[in-house]
Formats: sequence, structure tokens, C-alpha cells
Amino acid sequence: MTAASIPTIADLKRWINQRRSLLCVGLDLNMEILRANGWRADSFLQTVIALTKGRAVAYKVNPAFLERLGTQGCTLLWRLFRKWLPDEHFLILDTKRVDVPHTMQAYAQYVFDVLGAHGVTTLLFFGAGSWEPLLHRGWILPVLFPSSQDFYRFFRSVAAENQPFTKWLAGQCQQLPVERTMPVVGATLPEYEHTHVRQWLPNHWLLVPGIGAQGGTLGKIQPWIKDFDPTPNSTSPHGGVLITLSRSVLYPKGQATIFQDIEEAVHKWADKTFALLATLQERETA
Repeated sequence: MTAASIPTIADLKRWINQRRSLLCVGLDLNMEILRANGWRADSFLQTVIALTKGRAVAYKVNPAFLERLGTQGCTLLWRLFRKWLPDEHFLILDTKRVDVPHTMQAYAQYVFDVLGAHGVTTLLFFGAGSWEPLLHRGWILPVLFPSSQDFYRFFRSVAAENQPFTKWLAGQCQQLPVERTMPVVGATLPEYEHTHVRQWLPNHWLLVPGIGAQGGTLGKIQPWIKDFDPTPNSTSPHGGVLITLSRSVLYPKGQATIFQDIEEAVHKWADKTFALLATLQERETA
């Protein structure tokens, strides 16, 4: 994969407008549901992609759901990125791995050369040497505020440089270039972080999990894009969002889900996410 093939912010805006969606589909396999319906993992993934690619802007793949299948899962992971996931979409590998620089250089080769992903989630705890090898190859998605309340309970008790640890994390992210950095910020943020996240990171795009099955609401996200201009050629520096959903799209009725339910779910959630932008545009013209 070359740098020229890595999506730009203009690409993301263009796909958002073409598909009328802010949706990132998380391809997390629930093997209990697949077995209950007699679905094979490979055919299920290919069918889901066919049903969602017309509305999805991005796909996020957490390899844990495939790696647990052993050799078969590792093969599926490679095929997913190299054969099945479509062009003209932002492709994210969700691993959150972090290590010393020479190890991360090897990992960057795996992510961007072997798999052909466009971006990868990581953590900022190890310093610049851990993320620079990734940033030189594609997008990095540092996990700032995940959609886990356990995270907040733990880190609220931690301070760094005489400030809340969550604010310190955002400060680390401020040092990263906005054109290749998309922080992961959960929709279930406590009030302090929710209020301040756009003050800390006004121009970064955000990848937002936590909607739907995890209890977050789209209404909480709207303040984060109130200054965002989705026009592809806009010079406005304010960042947009991609909203990642997995269970609410792939298994909207649990074990009773059929493929028609998935198709209906992706249209429903794409429409709901894009309506956030429509609401903003209506306010501007009012």
C-alpha cells in the first residue's frame, strides 16, 4: 500500500455526501448467532459487506473476533482486507496495540503492507516512538475515551502533570497532525469530557463508538460537529465524525436476525447519522 492510496479528509467528505451517511460498520463476528442461523463466517462477512457498502463510509475490523478461530480466522482476516472489503471506503484495523519503536515498525508493515488497512487504532502511553512508525504509513486512531465506564472510573483517579488524565491524553493528541489522526471518543462520555472534547480537539476527526447497544445517543454527538462543513472542497478546519456501529447493524434482532434485517438496519442508521448534518444545515439557513 502506498501513501497515495490512503484516504484523505476530502475523500471522507466525498463519501459522506455520496452515501448520505456518517456510518462506520464494525465487522465483529458473533459466532453464537452465526451458528444458530447456519451461517459460515466467510459467507456472512461477504454478504454483510454487499448489503452495507452502499451506505457505509468506513469499515472497522477488530481481529480478536477472527483470531479466536485460529488459522481459519487469520486467513479470513487477510481475505477480508485484501479481497472482500470494497475500494472507496476507509478501512480500519482495530487492535489498540502499542510497543517500542522497532516493534511498531514491524507492526506497521503488517497493518499497511500485508493487510492493506488505511488506519489502525493504538494507544499514546508509550510516547512518540510508538506511534510515529504508524503515522508515517497511514492514519492512526488513538483511543482517547472508549465507551467503557470502567475506563473513566479508573482514570478519574489518575492525574498526569497536575491535570485530569483524560485532558492529558487529549493534549498528547493535539500534537498529532489532523490530516492523519482520528481519535476514538466514545458516545458515553461523562459530562466533563463530553463538554471539553471539542475544546481540546476542535479540528480532529473523531471515530465515535458507543451508540445503540452500548447506550450512547446520537443527540450527544451533535455538539461535536456543530462547526463541521461536509463540503468536499471546504477549507474549514473543523473536524467531522464517523459513527461506528456493529451489533445494531449486524444483529439488530439478535439470533432472530435475517439478512433483510441487516439491510434495513444499515439504511436506518445511515439515515439517522446523516440527519445530524441535515439538522445543522437547517439551522444555518433558518
